[in-house]
Amino acid sequence: MRLVNALGLAFLLVLVTGGQLAQANDARETRVGWLERCPHEPDPTVDEVNRSALIGGLIAAIAPKLIEGTVDAAAEALKAAGQAKTSTTTARNGASFYKVGQDADLIVASTCLAVVRGTFKQGAASAAEFGWANPSTPFHGLQHANLQFEAKVVPIKGAKFFRLVPQYLRHNGDFEDTGWFAGKQRDFLLAMAMSLPGSAQPFGQADFLFHDVVQGSELVAPNALLTAATSLPIAFPAETSDATKAKTQLEATLSPWLLAMDILMPAVKKAVPPPPSLFEGTTLAAATARYCTEIRRLNAQTPEKFQLGDTRCTYELDVPRASMESTSAQANRSPLRVDWAQQLCGSFTPAAGTAAPICSRFANDPNVQAARTLVTGKLFTHVTTQLTLSETREGSKLAQFFGNALSAAKTEVSTVLKDKLLPKTSEQKATEAEAERAAANGVLLADLKVTQAEEELAEALAAASPVASDITAARIDLLKSKIESNKARRDAHMPVLYSEVQ
Repeated sequence: MRLVNALGLAFLLVLVTGGQLAQANDARETRVGWLERCPHEPDPTVDEVNRSALIGGLIAAIAPKLIEGTVDAAAEALKAAGQAKTSTTTARNGASFYKVGQDADLIVASTCLAVVRGTFKQGAASAAEFGWANPSTPFHGLQHANLQFEAKVVPIKGAKFFRLVPQYLRHNGDFEDTGWFAGKQRDFLLAMAMSLPGSAQPFGQADFLFHDVVQGSELVAPNALLTAATSLPIAFPAETSDATKAKTQLEATLSPWLLAMDILMPAVKKAVPPPPSLFEGTTLAAATARYCTEIRRLNAQTPEKFQLGDTRCTYELDVPRASMESTSAQANRSPLRVDWAQQLCGSFTPAAGTAAPICSRFANDPNVQAARTLVTGKLFTHVTTQLTLSETREGSKLAQFFGNALSAAKTEVSTVLKDKLLPKTSEQKATEAEAERAAANGVLLADLKVTQAEEELAEALAAASPVASDITAARIDLLKSKIESNKARRDAHMPVLYSEVQ
C-alpha cells in the first residue's frame, strides 16, 4: 500500500510539475524584426516584378505629412488581461523604416514583419533551413523555430496607409504550458505596436489572431486563414527631418531634368476644347458689372473690416485668363526654353510604348550621380516595434477577449482613420481686403493641385501594368504643381513649402 501511495504521489507530482520543468529547461526566446522581403512570400508575378521598383514611389507620391494618432494599445491590454492558461511573451526591436530611392522617392526599407519564437545560438550561423536569418541582426543564430510568422507591407492605393498581410505561419515543436491534460490545440494572438522615439503613443498597431493551431501546422500564402488575419489600415510613420532633407536635396538636383523633358516632349492635345466663358455672348457681364458697382458703392460707406467682397467681380479677367492659359503650352516650348532643354539633355528620345523619355546626359551627369550616391544605402526614420505573443489553451476565452478589445478600439480607430482620410476644411472670416483674399485662395488652390498631382502619381505607380512614360509625366506635373504653389505663396507673402524647386 505504501508503495502504491508513493507511486501515486510521484504520478501527481509529474502531472503538476511536468510542464513547468519542461519550460524551465527551455531556452526559447521571442524575437521580432523587419526583413527586406518575407522568406515565404510567393514569387511575384510579371506585373509585380515590373512595378517592384516603383511601389516605393507610392509613398513619395502621398508624402506622409501625418499627425501622430493615438491607437488602442492591444499589447498592453493583453498583459493586463492575462489568464491562468495563457502564456505571454514580449519582444522589442528598433529599425529604420524608410530609405530614399534614386528618383527621390521615399521607400519602405523593409517590407516584411517577422516574428520567431525559438532557440538562438549567439555568434553561430543560423541552421540551414533558416538561411534567411543570417543577414538579419534580430534573427541571426536561429537554430529552431517553434513559431514563425511573416506579414508583408501592402500599401493602400491612394491613401497614406498600409496593411500587414500575413504570408506564413508555422508551429513546429512543443506548445507552451504543456502537461498531461493540456489540449492539442492553441490559439495564438500576436499584438504589435509601432512608435517613434519620444512618442507617448504608438502611431500604428496590428493584431493577428489564429484559432485552433495544432503542432506541426503550416500556412503559406495564398491561404484564406492568413488573408482573414490581415491587419486594419496602419498610418505610415511621419518622415523624420533627415529623410526630408535627403529627399529635398535629391529633388533639387533632379528637377531641372524633369523640366527639360517636359519642354522637349510633344504637347498633348486636349480631346475636348474648353467651353466658352459664361460672359461671352450673354447678358451676364452687364448684370455682374451692376452688382459689383453696388458692392463698391456700399464698401465706400462701410468700415474696412465690414466691407464685402466677391470673387465674381473679377469677371473682366476671365477672357484674358483663358487666352493666357491657352497659350501657356506654346510659351513652355518657346525657342529659348527648347534651346536650354536641348543643351541640358543632349539627345532626347520621347516615350514610346512603356519606355520612359530619355535625356542622354541624364544618367551620366556628375551632379546627378553625386546626389544619388549621397542617399544610397542610407536608412531613415527609426521606429520601435513592440510585440506581445500570447498562446492560450482555451480559444473561446481569447476570442472573447479579442472581440471585446477590437470592439473597444473600433470607435477610436475609426476616428483616427476618418481624421486621416477625410480632408478638413475651415471657414475663413472675410476680414481681409479683396487682394489678400484672392492671394490666400490662390495658395489653397495651388496646394490642392499639388495634392491632386501626388494622387495622380500614386495611381500611375500603383497601376497593374505601370507605364514608364505616364509615371514620368506624372512626376513632371507634380514638379510643376510645386512650382505654382511656391509662386502663389510668394504672392501671398507666405513661406514656400518646396524650397527644392523654383
